[in-house]
Amino acid sequence: MIVITGTKRSGTSMCMQILQAGGLEVLGTAFTNTSKETISEANQRGFYESRLRRGVYYATNPNPETGEWICPQESQNTGVKIFIPGVLRSDVAYLNRVVATVRPWEQYVKSLERLYLIERQGHAAKGTKEFLSPHLDPVLEWWTENFLLLRDLTTRKYPVRVISYEAMLKDPEKMCVSLFQWFGVGDAMAGMQAVHPEDRTQVEQSSEAPRHRFAEVFEDLHDRVFYEKAFDDAFLTKMNDTHLALMPEIEAALEQLGGRTRRLHSRRVQAHKEGRLGPKRDSVSNSLSPYRLDALLHSEASGVWE
Repeated sequence: MIVITGTKRSGTSMCMQILQAGGLEVLGTAFTNTSKETISEANQRGFYESRLRRGVYYATNPNPETGEWICPQESQNTGVKIFIPGVLRSDVAYLNRVVATVRPWEQYVKSLERLYLIERQGHAAKGTKEFLSPHLDPVLEWWTENFLLLRDLTTRKYPVRVISYEAMLKDPEKMCVSLFQWFGVGDAMAGMQAVHPEDRTQVEQSSEAPRHRFAEVFEDLHDRVFYEKAFDDAFLTKMNDTHLALMPEIEAALEQLGGRTRRLHSRRVQAHKEGRLGPKRDSVSNSLSPYRLDALLHSEASGVWE
């Protein structure tokens, strides 16, 4: 499969739109009923998500509702969005080509905060405000997911292109030609028509904004992607050291988030019994497992996909 991955708000939806415009088959719809009602303002051209956003593994393939099986050999040129925890648990047989998008961390924080505001307003309008998902600190979320993706791709060594959202907006022709040549299928010139720089809502933070203590590392990560510099051993060592330093903060935040998520789960189960809402799956205890991260960071309660 041609997998589009990345954090939330990093350009994954735009990349799915590029694949579709370039003539590739893509899995997923522009909107679910929930996302259309609650967060469509955040991406009016569609999210293009499916059940496989959680990964291609035993719980999603075969489809538990229809029994449909996706064959790796027959789906090599099919585009699908899979969020980072889902990529970590996907069988490499399905990772034919992986395009991972990265956005500058400060832009990501602002964009995610805007998404959460839109989500709160949407749920308030629907009268389902009590089912809003709790959220991890956006900076920790950006770092954790990007770090785990880099660790995974350097470990399992599947075919991957890590691209910058900023680079795609700056020169869509160059980026699309390079990607479609790598895919070996599709029309790059048609695909680039799906890039709309005018849609962006966030730009760089001002120099007066508070600086995170690891801001230089975060910016080095994005700059290496933007300027297509290698992830050399010295850089990977710096990434590992930064992650070790952040781990106590990440663990504490995930534990706190897990408690709030369990309480939300209880409310959802009760609402399901009353016929008001579908149930939510339990999370897994290991705080950095892809199952746990998926449940906490990309839950069904977020309203993006059900």
